[in-house]
Amino acid sequence: METEFTAYAPAARLPRLLAMLNRQAAQQEMLRTELRETQRKLLATQLRLQRATRLALHDTLTGLPNRMQFRGRLRQAVDGHRVDSREFALIYIDLDDFKSINDTHGHAVGDLLLQVVGRRLSRALRQGDSVSRLGGDEFVCLVRGVSREAQVQDIAGKLHEAIASPCVLLGVTLSVCASMGIALYPRDGANIESLMDSADRAMFRTKRKEPELRSRALPAAVGRIPA
Repeated sequence: METEFTAYAPAARLPRLLAMLNRQAAQQEMLRTELRETQRKLLATQLRLQRATRLALHDTLTGLPNRMQFRGRLRQAVDGHRVDSREFALIYIDLDDFKSINDTHGHAVGDLLLQVVGRRLSRALRQGDSVSRLGGDEFVCLVRGVSREAQVQDIAGKLHEAIASPCVLLGVTLSVCASMGIALYPRDGANIESLMDSADRAMFRTKRKEPELRSRALPAAVGRIPA
């Protein structure tokens, strides 16, 4: 028995085909929505990680690299010296009488002063050098490509002048000086701890001098640990 052919037989399947296409379109739209949501969450996670990393490696007040990031850079400089023998130095900086500024004018003025000092140090340094805030009123500069103390003294002199320039903060005119200590690698320390200690002690040698001696032109305002 022959089956009768009809040109309209496919039309019976059309609703099912349309329903299938609609389901596929809905599934694709759901996948696109899930993809967009996943991308949004990934971006938000990346931004949180970036903020967390910045907070972990930067001082929240001045925006400068903090102690942790400084130690990482110092470790890189030490490792680099083993490869190419490129010398470097630390300049340890402590603001003089900063506590009295806070006590007299308030912490708001003191915080603004630290921000000003941080910006001035950053601008006064050479390209490739870096400054970090260790905490309180203490900063440290990593000076690369120097082999003689006279070179570091010149750089420290520019930093001292930059810090000492008067500034007006919340109506208060301030001119602050700083005690500085120099330590050269590897002369004053063969590792991170000993080099940091040498720069710190050199700064305190300067700090113990008479105030009028500290206020004179460099190099009187810069000390180093004896060789």
